[in-house]
Amino acid sequence: MEIKISATGSTGNCYFIENNDTSIMVECGIPVKKIKKSSGHRLHEISGCLVSHAHLDHCKAVSEILQSGIPVYMLQAVKNALAIDHYNINIFGTEDLFFQPEQFRIGSFNILAFPLLHKNTDGSDCQNAGFLIQSGCEKLIYITDSPFTRYKFSGFTHVMCEANYDANILEKNIENGAVPHVMKKRLMYSHMEVENTKKFLLANDLSKCQAIYLIHASENNAEPERFKKEIQELTGVPVFI
Repeated sequence: MEIKISATGSTGNCYFIENNDTSIMVECGIPVKKIKKSSGHRLHEISGCLVSHAHLDHCKAVSEILQSGIPVYMLQAVKNALAIDHYNINIFGTEDLFFQPEQFRIGSFNILAFPLLHKNTDGSDCQNAGFLIQSGCEKLIYITDSPFTRYKFSGFTHVMCEANYDANILEKNIENGAVPHVMKKRLMYSHMEVENTKKFLLANDLSKCQAIYLIHASENNAEPERFKKEIQELTGVPVFI
């Protein structure tokens, strides 16, 4: 399994996952021109695109991706929010906030979608999905835009997990006016604080884990290099940012 981070963060997210015979994309939240360039102009080789939720930094280019002939897998809530309809849209889950985990296949990848908590800017709930992506004996956990997950995993070899902010940095930025106070509550209910990232990782069996990718770091409230060092020391697993 090969993992490529094309873009990550609040300005846009896009990731490529490949094995020997199938290539998929996770998120399409950057302009399609950048996606084409990141793919090596091989969009025609992409077998499917997974979209976690309806915020534009995760689905900005969905219309262009569909027009390119790539099947897109999304929640009904995403389709409704974007008000789009296309024969290549594939729906998983239900309209319940915490839908039952659902399994499906894209090429030689087995995908398990599971529910995550997230918030809209107005504080309302946003239906969001995480993914367990399996290729042979390799398993990738993908979790972003959520303060926690209710699930534990075993036998996984790769993790792509959000480490969005540090609570102490956020407090300092609120005190000095760099971050509006109203942002605090939304961040707490929408994104994973680095200490929660550590707790999530330690709550799971890391015995087969080969790599951890820290994604979706806040521009102002995170120290990615420190996060990388601390989590690598804590888990003993190579960490990438």
